[in-house]
Amino acid sequence: MDLERGPAGSAQTRLDLVAAAGVGIMSINTAGHITSANEAATEMLGCAESDLVGRAANEALNAELPEALCELDESARTGVGAHVDDDTFTRGDGALIPVWWATTPLRDTASGTLAGAVLVFGDTSVQRAQAVVEAAERDQGRADLAQARQNVSDLEWIAEVTQVLSSTLDEREVLERLARLVVGRLSDVAITDIVSGAGELERVGYAVADGIDVDIDSLAFEPVSASAFDRDSTTFRTITAGSAVRIEPSQFDDDAVLSPQSQAVLRTVGASDALAVSLVARGRTVGALRLVRVGDSPQFDDVDLLVATDIAQRAALASDNARLYRAQTDISSRLQQALLPAVPKDLPVEVGVRYLPARHRFDVGGDWYDVFRAPERSDTTVLVIGDVAGHDLDAGTSMSALRNLVRGIVVATKESPGDVLSLVDTNMATLGIGGTATALVMTVVPLADGRWHLRWSNAGHMPPLIITPESEVEMLNDVHGTLLGTEIIQVRLQSERIVDGGSTIVLYTDGLVETREDTIDNGLIRLRRTAMSLSASIADPGAIADELLARNHASTEDDT
Repeated sequence: MDLERGPAGSAQTRLDLVAAAGVGIMSINTAGHITSANEAATEMLGCAESDLVGRAANEALNAELPEALCELDESARTGVGAHVDDDTFTRGDGALIPVWWATTPLRDTASGTLAGAVLVFGDTSVQRAQAVVEAAERDQGRADLAQARQNVSDLEWIAEVTQVLSSTLDEREVLERLARLVVGRLSDVAITDIVSGAGELERVGYAVADGIDVDIDSLAFEPVSASAFDRDSTTFRTITAGSAVRIEPSQFDDDAVLSPQSQAVLRTVGASDALAVSLVARGRTVGALRLVRVGDSPQFDDVDLLVATDIAQRAALASDNARLYRAQTDISSRLQQALLPAVPKDLPVEVGVRYLPARHRFDVGGDWYDVFRAPERSDTTVLVIGDVAGHDLDAGTSMSALRNLVRGIVVATKESPGDVLSLVDTNMATLGIGGTATALVMTVVPLADGRWHLRWSNAGHMPPLIITPESEVEMLNDVHGTLLGTEIIQVRLQSERIVDGGSTIVLYTDGLVETREDTIDNGLIRLRRTAMSLSASIADPGAIADELLARNHASTEDDT
């Protein structure tokens, strides 16, 4: 190529441009030999121009695989340009550098004949490094996204488990549910034990994931005293210290780590890994959760440990809340029962009484009843039922005072039911009995012909139900005045009825027939239908009360 031809200064300008270019530039003749190289080319290749000129291009640029640059020879011979995005050239020190390269025909400016090719190339090390970084970032992003999705899934599952565990008020059922909820997600086998008042571990829940060949009945064992465990054992520490411990397979037969019962269970299920988690709430150990994996299932990792600990804490709190609820309900129920009278023996009638406290409250309710012999006649039974407005200590106090007032007036005055309620209404304020209340007073007297005489007065209470020996049912809907305690002076009326021997009288409070979702009218209809289709013996008042409660009581908000 004759660089001296052309307009004045143009050849020198072209030389300067080639020398200053930031990419490697070489000229190659038609024989494939290097004839020149600029400074950028020699810097990238780590050798002087003199070390390159005269050498075969494919041998100089790729000593390891010279035939790899056959396209370069072809381009120099034929004048057909070539382009390669991903290749390697050999430096003078033998190291390989990643490059891109392209060729374009080189022609004599005078004759236009092919003189070879111009090779332009550049180092792609930075681009490749950047590509590696970007690929790693993409991979990390995908991993982070997958982990984030897994975290969301875990949180959703934990929330669902929490809701299921918290929806029961039986502490044993909480732990029964826990075992069923964690298998398949956290373990192949799950076992839950509850700590009894005697300090014993009692198995209450066990479950096996689908597809796991384990005899589920083999997971039950007799209660074992927690104090019998070695104090250095994993079992003892897990139960008493609130710890979560992974048990290695090498420890499955270690008496210092596991109780004999736990060892037997692990052998039975063919455990490959195990996790023991204590259930501790408010500083009190309520039980233990055992998680077991079998066969080829992966070993428990730190994430599993965290999830298991979280679930255990939630289950322990739900179980302890259920225990506290039961304790509070028991206290409320016992206090209410203490305020209500015992049924006297040897009454002329058979009596069955059932009291059901409101299940969502711990307060003493205002529902009350009384049953006793009339003072003037030993064959006369007085039946009383009422409901003081409210569910608190004041209602309970008023209920007890009102019951005593009714009995005192009946005994002292020997008045009829209507007059008794009138006197009660008149004296409530004087005796400091506040609030309002419903009440019904009824006397039951046997007649010589075997029938019975009923006389009653109703101050705004639920209508009594009469069930005949033939299972006919009637509501006694007579109302003889408004509630007690309204300060409205009124004469209380009363009603009378003759019924056959063997008839049943049902007195009840509104908790049996009224809920927030339904009206009293619908509840009364349902109660009447239930009474018409009783399976209980008509001669067993207790059984009748149980069936009426079972088939009608839907309210958790009121006493019955």
